Amino acid sequence: MPKILIVDDDKAFAEDLARRLREQGHECASATNARQALMIIRASKFDLVVTEVMVPPGSSGTDHLRFIQLEMPETAVAMVSSSANIETAVEAMQLGAIDYLLKPMDMDKAVSRIKDCLERHKHLLETRHYQVYMERTFRRYISPEVLTVLMSTREIENLQARQLEVTVLFSDLRDFTALSKSWDPPALIPLLNTYYFQPGTEIISAHKGTVDKFIGDGIMAVFGAPIALEDDAEHALRATIAIHENLQKFNRRWIDKLG
Repeated sequence: MPKILIVDDDKAFAEDLARRLREQGHECASATNARQALMIIRASKFDLVVTEVMVPPGSSGTDHLRFIQLEMPETAVAMVSSSANIETAVEAMQLGAIDYLLKPMDMDKAVSRIKDCLERHKHLLETRHYQVYMERTFRRYISPEVLTVLMSTREIENLQARQLEVTVLFSDLRDFTALSKSWDPPALIPLLNTYYFQPGTEIISAHKGTVDKFIGDGIMAVFGAPIALEDDAEHALRATIAIHENLQKFNRRWIDKLG
């Protein structure tokens, strides 16, 4: 059940709007001044705050908007005003208000607008959570360009199959089987992660490639998908050279050489 806080020094307006929203199944609270509103906001979590642009004593809805964005970024704010001042409306929307309602207003239309605000905010939160999930999950493995494509696609299922000409990079350690027999696994795995897999992944990403999989001591990467590149082969070659040069830095420090 969505929770809504109405902040307005017009007590009759606030109570009437709250009553109508409760009839629609919403949980509502109201405040008539800035201090009361902030106390309520700090004490409970709301999905939406509907606030008058100017709230006594000497506070403003934009102040509430800034406070909510800092303290409760997942709470939406809709502004209400009896003034059609375009500058105030623009400022509110630029600061992140989800809507700007003008008084006097038809209560049925106001309830409908608030319902629309809640639906749009729910969609925005879902999109934001999806983007955070995608970024946290994939940012270590794919290039920023590919991550941008994934984050701009609302559902994974919407990624359409396409036929592209791509370049595939295979990186494999020479004589790794023999090397692995001379190292204890607890020491070998961190070494490979530090000097081979992690820098290799970063290098591939920096050259607009995407790690497809790790195969034992091998890395498979693709260049030219999902974003087609005219020079994907060159990017792959430059990444290969960079991986090789990175291993040379390692080899100057260790007796066992990686090739």
